[in-house]
Amino acid sequence: MVQMKQTIILCVLAAIMALCLVASADAAKPEAKAAAKMRFAKVAAKAPEKDKPAAEEDASAEADEEVKPAEDADAEKLAEGAAEKAIADEVIKRIQDGNKAEMPADWGTTEAEMEPTISGQFVPFGKHVPQSHGEKYYTASGYQECRVCKHIIGNSFKVGVSFHNLAFNIPEEQHSMAFAQQKVLQSCPEFVNNWCYQDLGGTQQLRSPCPDYLVCHYCLGVNPLHCVNDMMGVHTD
Repeated sequence: MVQMKQTIILCVLAAIMALCLVASADAAKPEAKAAAKMRFAKVAAKAPEKDKPAAEEDASAEADEEVKPAEDADAEKLAEGAAEKAIADEVIKRIQDGNKAEMPADWGTTEAEMEPTISGQFVPFGKHVPQSHGEKYYTASGYQECRVCKHIIGNSFKVGVSFHNLAFNIPEEQHSMAFAQQKVLQSCPEFVNNWCYQDLGGTQQLRSPCPDYLVCHYCLGVNPLHCVNDMMGVHTD
């Protein structure tokens, strides 16, 4: 009887120990799994870059090749901008240096000192005149053309309509234009005969002496409005 009790007690103790071992084993399994996961993560993190796939390496190489041309273009733009800035600075410097140059001497006070170094002549507006080297040309207005014509008419009363030079008392620069007008006037009946028919729009009126502005208009084609006196509103000088 005593032996049976001892046997039962031993069996119970053995069963309890077996249950404890099973429980401890079950409790250790999650910790082992977690530790294994941690070791795997560390190994993956420490893996060398050479383990990257070949596709990723090719993509990175292409990206580097694309970046290099962009960098070269930026460098060229910077170089061009620097060159343009240097040119602009040089231009500004030359302008500033030019502004600091000595001013020209004062104009002369006598006619000889005021005489231009280059000869010139007046050319009627809209007229083509052969130009020569070293000659300066001025464009004459209609009013200036008429003033020259009136001078020629006035001189003709002093020396005659056939005189060889009716351009006296006219500035030398206007002599070429005056001689051209003289040649045309001396072949014009209104100038030579000093009479003309004035057009009154549908009728005509005989004028003798012929007014200067009509002589200039009929013979030279000068606009009669350019011959009107600004002060008087008539054709007198």
